[in-house]
Amino acid sequence: MKALLFGVLMLGATASVATGQELVTLLPSPIQLSSRIGPLEFDGKPSKYDDPRLGVSYGYNAPGAALTIYVYDAGVAEVPDGADSIAVCREFEDAKQGVRGSPAYGNTRFRSEHLVRLAPPEDAPLAREAVFEMDREGRHLISYLWITGVAKHFVKLRFTMVAPPRDEVLEARRTVLDAVGAAMRPHLAAVAAAAGKKSGDGAALTVTLNQSGGADMITGLSYLMVLSAMAEKEPESAPACGGEYVPAFGKAVAAWETALAILDESGGGSRFARTLAAANKAGMIEEFVWIELHREQWGATPPDGLALGEYAAWRKKNMKNIRIPDFGAVTFDRPRPLPLEDRP
Repeated sequence: MKALLFGVLMLGATASVATGQELVTLLPSPIQLSSRIGPLEFDGKPSKYDDPRLGVSYGYNAPGAALTIYVYDAGVAEVPDGADSIAVCREFEDAKQGVRGSPAYGNTRFRSEHLVRLAPPEDAPLAREAVFEMDREGRHLISYLWITGVAKHFVKLRFTMVAPPRDEVLEARRTVLDAVGAAMRPHLAAVAAAAGKKSGDGAALTVTLNQSGGADMITGLSYLMVLSAMAEKEPESAPACGGEYVPAFGKAVAAWETALAILDESGGGSRFARTLAAANKAGMIEEFVWIELHREQWGATPPDGLALGEYAAWRKKNMKNIRIPDFGAVTFDRPRPLPLEDRP
C-alpha cells in the first residue's frame, strides 16, 4: 500500500464529497463520514449489536488495510467530548487490553501511546492513540487504536495495515485521522472552544477527609495536605484513568514524618498521632507504616532493613486497644497525562 496512493485517492474522495459522494451516518451518533477514505471503502454492512450499549460498528477495507469504527455509549448517559475524561480513558484502557489479549494475532507488541490531533494544526479536538505491532499469517502488521468522545458517544477506531516503510505508515495514519476529524468537527464545538487549554496540564485533585472532628481530624488533615502536595508534584504517579493517589512506601513514610512535624508545631495530635510519634522516636516509623498503614499496592514482601521482629515486641507493649483511623484520600480527578504528539 503506497502513501502516494493514499494521498491521491484522498484528494479524489474530498472532491467527490463536494459533488455529492455518498456519506455514511455513523449511528447512533449524528456523525457523517465519507464512504471512501483514501483507498479504504465502506463495506456497506453496519453491524448493530444486541446490547444497545455496544452501539454500531462500520467496516472500511482496502488491499492490505482495514479500518473499523465503533460508535457506542457503553451505558454512560453523558459521554464527555474529547479525549481528556475518565470515561474515555477507561474505554481506552479496556480496548488496549483487548488488543493485547486477542487470539487473532501473534507476537503482539505495544509500542506507544499519545494524544493526537484530529484537526491539525489545532490542539483540539484530541483522541487517545495506542500503537501496536503484531504478526498474522506470516505478515507483519501495524495497528492503531484511537478513542475520543463526540456527540455524547464514544468513537473508537482500529486501523490495521500490512506494515510498509515508516513514512508510508504515517501518511496513511494521517489520512484516516484527517477524514474522521473533519467528520467530527461540526459536533465538537465545545471542545474546539477550549483549544487554549492543553489536555493533561497540571493535576486536578480532590482531598476527602473522613474524620468528622476532634484530634484525629487535625492529624488526618495534616497528613492529607502533605500527600496532596506530593501528588501535585508527580502527576505521572496517578492511576491511568484517575482515582486514589497511593504513594510508594518510602513516600508514605516521608509524608507521615512531615505530618508529625506539622502536628508538633501546631499542638494538634491524637492517640494515633502520639503512638506514631513514639514509633518514630523508637526508630520504627517505617515498620509502623508497613504494618499498620499497609497498602495493597506495596505488595506482600517487606523492604530490606525492616526490623519486624523488634517492632512486634514494641507493638505489643505500646499499641493496646488502639484504633487506626481511616483518614481519607487524595484523588486524581482526571486521567494521567499523556504526551501530545509532535506538531505535524
